[in-house]
Amino acid sequence: MTPRKKLIEVALPLEAINQASAREKSIRHGHPSTLHLWWARRPLAACRAVIFTSLVDDPDDPNAPPEFVQACRRLPRGKNAAAHDTPRQRLFDFIETLVQWESTTDEDVLETARELIRLCTDGNPPPLLDPFAGGGSIPLEAQRLGLEAHASDLNPVAVMINKALIEIPPRFANMPPVNSRDRGGLFPLTPGPSPTRGEGSLWKGAQGLAADVRYYGEWMRERGVRGIVLAGRPYHLDPEINHGIPEVINGLGMGVLTEDAVADGRLERPLRVRDQWSYHSRLYEAAARVVDEPNLEMVQLNSFGCGVDAVTADQVQEILEGRGDVHTVLKIDEVSNLGAAKIRLRSLDAAIAEREAHSEVVDTTRELV
Repeated sequence: MTPRKKLIEVALPLEAINQASAREKSIRHGHPSTLHLWWARRPLAACRAVIFTSLVDDPDDPNAPPEFVQACRRLPRGKNAAAHDTPRQRLFDFIETLVQWESTTDEDVLETARELIRLCTDGNPPPLLDPFAGGGSIPLEAQRLGLEAHASDLNPVAVMINKALIEIPPRFANMPPVNSRDRGGLFPLTPGPSPTRGEGSLWKGAQGLAADVRYYGEWMRERGVRGIVLAGRPYHLDPEINHGIPEVINGLGMGVLTEDAVADGRLERPLRVRDQWSYHSRLYEAAARVVDEPNLEMVQLNSFGCGVDAVTADQVQEILEGRGDVHTVLKIDEVSNLGAAKIRLRSLDAAIAEREAHSEVVDTTRELV
């Protein structure tokens, strides 16, 4: 077999890739960084470019597959090809489009990239394994480019991030939502495409899953179902450390959310404390969201009570109690007895119920007046 050079071994449109990577820092809506602010997340644009150029050949290589070279010649002509129209320059123009944020949802661009990869891999692209996946940028982009992606990490937080990014959504890909509102509104009893998985599905990608998440979130709010924002360090996700606190909360009839799921940037600054760490900033942002949502409460997990955590707890308490909310801190240590934690959580539940009852009395009185 004649060796062929991959494009990444020859040249890359680095300036365009760098610009697209830098631009990602200002994108929030729809970006995986809003799922969890991973401390060393790699830019999606850079990961997409590296994976793609590691799989496609250099079209100017004399041993490149002829069908791949012809496909590159048919790519749209941009500024690179305008100066020197070769298959490689045409491919550079395509890569400059591929790395843009808007291309993450442009199926025409993505399918073109997948086809070019197939032409260079005899129709059988290799799977990708990232043994230290972290924030999941590499396996996510591999999956977007049509590869079978596998990820692992020693950090349980990274494992949860990758499950949410590359394991759970594909299970529901191109499937309709299960809630009656979205199904009934879009699928009347008339002939047409089948609202099921496959090419005929009217729901593309994870749209159906997103519709269900949106619907049941609204359902909880409308019915007054209370949610607990369980705020803690990343290692508190480990059941061996939190000793089943989330299950205890569920047993009291309340939902569990994490602080990074509700932090949305609404907090007004400056604060009384120095706000320089991303974890502490998320706690403050989550507390600001909790005081604005009548159905949310915050429970803060603390394992060591070090100086920094003590200051953080004071600031969170100030934000919550300044608007009449209850600040609950559970000190989690190596002891597995949940008795004290259960008492605190039941007390919180009772305090919330009493506050709600008082609010109802006040509202009723105002209506009578």
